[in-house]
Amino acid sequence: FKEKVDWIITNPPYSDFSFGNLAIWLNQLQDLRISLLHENLVIECSNLFEDGEHIMTLLGTKDIDDCIDAIFSYLGESGLPKRLDMVPEVTISSIADASRYNIHPERDNFNYILSTKKLSELEGSELGKIRRQVRKFETNFEDRYELLELELSDPMSIKTIINSIHLWDKIYTENDIDKQESFVINTTLLHAQQLGFRNLSLFVDGNIQAIALYQHVPQQKFVIGNHTKSNYDYPN
Repeated sequence: FKEKVDWIITNPPYSDFSFGNLAIWLNQLQDLRISLLHENLVIECSNLFEDGEHIMTLLGTKDIDDCIDAIFSYLGESGLPKRLDMVPEVTISSIADASRYNIHPERDNFNYILSTKKLSELEGSELGKIRRQVRKFETNFEDRYELLELELSDPMSIKTIINSIHLWDKIYTENDIDKQESFVINTTLLHAQQLGFRNLSLFVDGNIQAIALYQHVPQQKFVIGNHTKSNYDYPN
């Protein structure tokens, strides 16, 4: 067990494979299956954002070619396409003979890695637009806003967050037509304490108008941001 923990800590964090995201995103349709193959993780589920399309992925570095062959054999016997999705770079680089496979990057599944130091300081020309927006917000709503962390073990805090988000119509009518992320956010909050989720809530005039939900991971220099939402009626 210690070796597996050490492996996780010494490799980059992949957001889809964090425990919280496995439980919240990849199991939203209640069909997530996980197994070990040559000490690697094999993950099978339905893709929430692709009309329930089947997903099979692999995470690890040991005997990867043999693992891929075994998985492809299983997929073929099951009448499913012989393909893997969301395979992280650390696994791809462990393939002994990459010429045997058709490998290509999936841009939609790239992780977005942000510097919390840069975002907290907002220095430099590349962050000039965000810096100006923050200053305008602070000026327009001076003494009317505060940033708080609500205790997600408190049912009243969870209810407050959910009710607040549902008041922001554009979040649901424009960005989440099928209510997919809405369901995931509700599930996240319901199991937040068990899964180690935390939040920052932006209050304006005593009401929540923005929310960030995130989780800590074993890699000490990283956190994973799961949901960042705001009421578009408030500029900047």
